[in-house]
Amino acid sequence: KEVDMEQGEKEKEEDTVTADNAGAGEGAIQTSTVFVKNLSFKTRCDTLLKEFSGIGQVQKASIPKKIDPKRPGVDLSMGYGFVEFKEPQDAEKAVKKLQGRPVDGYCIELKMSGRTSSAAGSSRKRPRAHSVPRTKLQVRNIPFQAKLTEIEAIFGAFGQIKRVYLPPKPGTRQQHRGFGFVDFLSSQEAQCAYDALSPSTHLYSRRLNIEWANEDDDSVESVRERTAKHFVEPLAKRRATF
Repeated sequence: KEVDMEQGEKEKEEDTVTADNAGAGEGAIQTSTVFVKNLSFKTRCDTLLKEFSGIGQVQKASIPKKIDPKRPGVDLSMGYGFVEFKEPQDAEKAVKKLQGRPVDGYCIELKMSGRTSSAAGSSRKRPRAHSVPRTKLQVRNIPFQAKLTEIEAIFGAFGQIKRVYLPPKPGTRQQHRGFGFVDFLSSQEAQCAYDALSPSTHLYSRRLNIEWANEDDDSVESVRERTAKHFVEPLAKRRATF
């Protein structure tokens, strides 16, 4: 099971509110977007728009969504979002002035995002391979009921994805093995996703283990080797000390 997004960015499953878009055609750069973490699950995009509009002209506010496992057909907030300013200096000012501000009872955490702005995303060319040393992430502990589109929605919020791959179990094309790979178009977007998601991201009550992967890491053997280094070898060393 895999998704190839090289021919264009697929629409993300996220709640989005767009402000005044006049004059947004040129000049937008990656650093005009703020990553907003620790959002209340009740916070809406129009709330973000209102909170950040006092700093400068906001182009768009968005909050990625996921499917509620207990209520099929109902979307839940992922607990983080993005606010895209027209001017990069306003984004930097927002991070400084609004850091820790209470929004719907939660103190928001802010940082500059590597996400490409909506104006720049359509015209950006694919970076050359030698200029992006690390673009691929390995994701382990994926719940078996999770779908490829859900993994795509989680990571796609941080930039353009080239490929999402969930190795299938032998003899089946529908059931994955519980791990996968996400390959971004740029190393900056991959880094942003890693920084934001690796500390604590849960899907169906399971914490996703996110690590950097080599460009040729798509095999079961590579995952087993990494798992052995992280768990088996340290355990063997601890036992040897007793």
